[in-house]
Amino acid sequence: MPNYRSGKHGGASVMAPTATTTPATPTTLNKIGGAIDWELSVTPNIIDATALGDEFQYNEFGTIGWSARVSFFVAEEHASTNQDELLELLFPKADGYGGTVAASAKVQLNLYDNAIRVAPISTNVWYGNARPSGARITIGVDQLVRAEVDFTGYGILSFTAH
Repeated sequence: MPNYRSGKHGGASVMAPTATTTPATPTTLNKIGGAIDWELSVTPNIIDATALGDEFQYNEFGTIGWSARVSFFVAEEHASTNQDELLELLFPKADGYGGTVAASAKVQLNLYDNAIRVAPISTNVWYGNARPSGARITIGVDQLVRAEVDFTGYGILSFTAH
């Protein structure tokens, strides 16, 4: 039977971006507390390479773009769960958000599938610099407050398997 990957201990973390578009070594530290799930989309731009007179259309790969979404339950003490970093980028004039990585309006986003802190650590990490590009906050009656933050990639998306 196949050994399927588990997201049970997965999550997301944010950190200050590097000065270039090449991201720094990823980490599972600086976790976004209360993370429920995340989604990563990678989309190559398709360029029409059809020549005049061709009977069929020909397409080539161009540049590659990426985006992500992280969902989390909003904590009372958001500053202690790194939610403040994201919320400060999206709501810069709001009181109470004390993030420190927002100076460049970018973060390094680290998305991982399994971050158990005991050996053997088996974590796949997708990471890159990104700009938060939108958010949704959902409040259900008698339920936890849920937030979703969208990111648009800024440069290289890297992958490390452990």
